[in-house]
Amino acid sequence: MPLLMTVFLTIFPPEKRGAAMGLMGVAILFAPAIGPTLSGWIIGHYSWRILFDIVIPFGILSILMSFAWMIDVTEITKPKFDTPGFIFSTVGLGFLLYGFSEAGNNGWDSTEVLVSLIVGAIGLIAFIWRELTTDQPMLELRVFKYDIFALTTVIGMIINMAMFAAMILLPIYLQNIRGFPALDSGLLMLPGAIVMAIMMPISGRLFDRMGARWLAVIGLIITVITTWQFTKLTTSTSYGYIMLLYVMRMFGMSFLSMTVQTEGMNQLPLRLAGHGTSASNTARTVAGSLGTAFLVTVMTTRSDYHSANFSNVITSANPYLANKLAELGHGIAAMAGIPVQKGQMLATTTIYGQAVKEATISGINDAFVVATGIATVALILAFFIKRAKPTAE
Repeated sequence: MPLLMTVFLTIFPPEKRGAAMGLMGVAILFAPAIGPTLSGWIIGHYSWRILFDIVIPFGILSILMSFAWMIDVTEITKPKFDTPGFIFSTVGLGFLLYGFSEAGNNGWDSTEVLVSLIVGAIGLIAFIWRELTTDQPMLELRVFKYDIFALTTVIGMIINMAMFAAMILLPIYLQNIRGFPALDSGLLMLPGAIVMAIMMPISGRLFDRMGARWLAVIGLIITVITTWQFTKLTTSTSYGYIMLLYVMRMFGMSFLSMTVQTEGMNQLPLRLAGHGTSASNTARTVAGSLGTAFLVTVMTTRSDYHSANFSNVITSANPYLANKLAELGHGIAAMAGIPVQKGQMLATTTIYGQAVKEATISGINDAFVVATGIATVALILAFFIKRAKPTAE
């Protein structure tokens, strides 16, 4: 992805980059968006392992095409590989991601999570120190001294965190809670992908005319509103309504991803284009990974919290509920023609299963509340985006 962006920045002048990057965005964002639909169909009919096998012919085709048609458009250099930087980044980012992921299972105060986060933070600090002090860094962090580039990168990181929230939480809600098959879960996301594919080139051309600020503001207002609507999911929320919300959310996102990033890249001198795309994509990818792990952790911990609250309310010590549970058990036993004791067990299991569903939905809603807050921060920052002019140095 950084190589693709570097080539585009090299061969297109700043005044035409918006349209070009919009077209590139179709490839980058549309393909992963239709992936869930295709994956859902494959999983429904074949082994999940085919998802990995199917990549091989496409990879071979890409290699053959690159040999046949790709040419170098940038100056060839031979930098020395930054081994310490590679090690520090692997340790730092790896342990941070592991810590965020395990927090949902073990809690934020567990020794395993705390040690992982501390080691990750130390590794990340060592990586930053290394990259700022070596002559040939693996990742040139000095590009962040350019204010518009730094701001748009932060906004892009936040956008990625918010975008992946819906892409990971909605399938959990649809498949685990509502019982929809994987194909239906993927099909729900397909119209949003189509809308984004249509809008990306349009938003790119609008960017060439008016810059990224108001496109980002409009897109983030739509994103904030639609993300907030996802905080109201219930066991009866209609499939069509969820699809409409997701389409509107992707419509808003289509104004954001490539336009904001292109505005920041336009400020960098051409000699730093490769470093800028690498730094920006690294930051956005890491933010997407950590954001996904964090929001899933929020969902898990809040689901446990709501489940514990249900357990405190639904107890045998509550005479009203105990009486209703007994009535339900007798009713089930009478309808099924089974002993009353088994009817009571089925009633208890049914109530417990419903409570778990409600607790999980509440946890997903809470995660979307956090995602709404994250998107709101990006909206505030978007007002500070300025029209970038290429730096001559």
